[in-house]
Amino acid sequence: MAKWYDKQAMIDLFKRAVPLKENEVYLGKKRAEIRKLSPSDFKHLMGSIEYLPSLVYQVVSARKNNDLYVIFLQAADMAMDEIVNLVSVITDIDEDYIYKNVGLDELYEFLKRMTEFNNFNSIVQNVKNLYLHEKEGAEDADN
Repeated sequence: MAKWYDKQAMIDLFKRAVPLKENEVYLGKKRAEIRKLSPSDFKHLMGSIEYLPSLVYQVVSARKNNDLYVIFLQAADMAMDEIVNLVSVITDIDEDYIYKNVGLDELYEFLKRMTEFNNFNSIVQNVKNLYLHEKEGAEDADN
């Protein structure tokens, strides 16, 4: 006797029917948790990326340049492997699944929410201020 329903489709439908928690997003059909990253998680992440920090710096530095759009597209193309790897490491979702099933908008939303949840902007600003404070202290000592 033939089945009149697809079991996996029913499971997927049920999963989508259960509301997301406040700290979850969909990546394709899978749920991903927005969570705090421990120092161990952060170290593991930094070990898994190579070019992303310098590409972000180039894009940010290019804001005054008329070629920002071109630079951004080039950086996005170069960084896509690392972005997918980064999301995979954080979520434990297979990289191949992310490449084939997750939209760019979903990747952006996940990374944006992880950045906000972990206060990365505040951390970067505090590190920058600490560096500037140390630099000023060293200059004062030289005078």
